[in-house]
Amino acid sequence: MKTRYVYPLCISMMLLAQSLFAASTVGFSARVSSIGEAAGRVELSVLLSDALEAAVSVDYFSIDGTALAGQDYSAVSGTLTFAAGVTNLSIAVPILNDDLFEISERFQVALTNATGGTVLGSMRMATVAIWDNETPVEFMTTEWSISEGLGAIEVAVEIGRASCRERVEISVGA
Repeated sequence: MKTRYVYPLCISMMLLAQSLFAASTVGFSARVSSIGEAAGRVELSVLLSDALEAAVSVDYFSIDGTALAGQDYSAVSGTLTFAAGVTNLSIAVPILNDDLFEISERFQVALTNATGGTVLGSMRMATVAIWDNETPVEFMTTEWSISEGLGAIEVAVEIGRASCRERVEISVGA
């Protein structure tokens, strides 16, 4: 009596069919990117899982977080079109340099509306962290003296690359 093994053949055929008809995915190459404020722009790489024979596209747009469009970066939106055979494109986001001392700020870029038989992969959102390039406020001297009846003192302060002098009112309680 001959024994037939049908199940392994069926499983192999199912796996082959899944690989032939599985949709290509599109997503960011990294979930988080860090960039210095003075860099001018950040490039976010978007990957297509397979080189396809026809063009496909995906839409993208930026989302404010602690970083705000128009103040910390320039808002972006549009469509990336992968030509036949292309698997890697990038989104350039302008980073705005200011003279304010700030903590690290973040915004996101999202992918949506994949076309041409592609689907969005698990990395459909990328977070961008902008690191500040200003130094905090520093006093140019650490000791001051003032006559008791004078009531005001001039303090030299350095903020990043700029220095200034400001009049500071001091109140001393009895």
